Amino acid sequence: MTENIILRRYEAQDLLTSGFDLPVPCLVEGISPKPLRCEKILRMLPGKRLVFLADDSREKLIIKLMGHGSYAVKQHNREIEGSQALTAAGLTTPTIVDHGIDFTRKISFVSYRYLAQGLNLSEVFKQSDNSKKIVLLETVFQIIARMHNHGIFQQDIHLENFMLQNEKIYTLDCASIVKPTSKKIISSVAITNLGLFVAQLYPHLDPIIEKCFDQYQREINNLNFSFQQVKLAALRARTNRMRRYRKKVFKSTSAHCCTRSWQRYLICRRENYDSDMNNFFRNPDAAISQGKTLKAGNSATVSLVSIGTQKYVVKRYNIKGIWHSIKRLFQTTRAWRSWRSAHMLALLDIETPQPVALLEYRFGPLRRKAYLVTEYLATETGSFLNELINKGLTEEQGEKLFAPLFNKMQHAKVSHGDFKASNFFIKDNSILVIDLDAMRLHKTKRSAEAAISKDKDRFHQNWK
Repeated sequence: MTENIILRRYEAQDLLTSGFDLPVPCLVEGISPKPLRCEKILRMLPGKRLVFLADDSREKLIIKLMGHGSYAVKQHNREIEGSQALTAAGLTTPTIVDHGIDFTRKISFVSYRYLAQGLNLSEVFKQSDNSKKIVLLETVFQIIARMHNHGIFQQDIHLENFMLQNEKIYTLDCASIVKPTSKKIISSVAITNLGLFVAQLYPHLDPIIEKCFDQYQREINNLNFSFQQVKLAALRARTNRMRRYRKKVFKSTSAHCCTRSWQRYLICRRENYDSDMNNFFRNPDAAISQGKTLKAGNSATVSLVSIGTQKYVVKRYNIKGIWHSIKRLFQTTRAWRSWRSAHMLALLDIETPQPVALLEYRFGPLRRKAYLVTEYLATETGSFLNELINKGLTEEQGEKLFAPLFNKMQHAKVSHGDFKASNFFIKDNSILVIDLDAMRLHKTKRSAEAAISKDKDRFHQNWK
């Protein structure tokens, strides 16, 4: 017997301002003659833009819903113009099914045909070996060159704005397609645009990217510049991207919920934030005392804690004394730095346990005790490096195993600061980096090389 579920109905303008806790599925009125079934939220900027997967009973659609102000109307028009420009350039892009501006309902929208079985190119790229990565990148460079040849470029260019369906790559985000006032792409614009694209890729892939850049040079007309120029533009873009991202991870977004008051600051992954997690935040010390102690040091206490049906590792950063307490008041906490570093590593293709939550007790702007909640790595899924050494892993084998990690660190100019064996978990030949308290992102290559050299020295001491 099938249970009939009554879905909540929303006017489109109310949906736009509903916030991150919007229940789906739901019904949306005001976009089409019949209510649309909203099945999944894909992107949300509360009050500004909502992108969702919808079903109108005939087919699935991707709906971009916006307001009716001058900026929203401009974005609506750019979606239409961008789609037309891509088509004129001979590039594939999802078909626009409907669009409109309703000043009475205070909305504008664009409906795209859903690409069934379409795969986001970013996810395909992550799961591909190097030979497949080269094929994908060469194809994207060819697409970028065709855009440039037709006097257009994509402002927000990255792999997530491309979709793969039936071996064909579709260009998404038509609103970010720009046609310069000069009517043609000049070298400086092309270099900046390519640099922005390269900046979204992992730094350690630069040698592969350089090989693929040949495809762009073969396709482009009347422009001549080197990959070194693109690489310099990418370096600037990566620096700016990292700076913005390291701030973003402390704010409320579609990925995180954040609350702050005079007494405390809390940020937590939305998918982990429920009543059980909220109860934990009310008295974390009680949960730590009831959990399994993994480390009981003066500076930090680490426990395995059950929150609801899930297990998490909770690290409490202790106050060692009055002077330590006074010093901490005026500094960012190690929990804060670890949270920031864990998210930074995701941009660098370096694995670490998933950061789940950060809690700081405060007195206004002054910081006190802090807690970091991370994913629990079950021992049956892998082994810590010190366990493998005890089982006979040789120093030579360790060097070979860790060579890709050091390569990524060198390209990204990142040092760890504490390379003892218990800070690395090996799972299916992948290395997860733990204890990010001393991790540092260096401004110069020289500083990074010196710090990574110390990391390597400490790494080799694990066999002595």
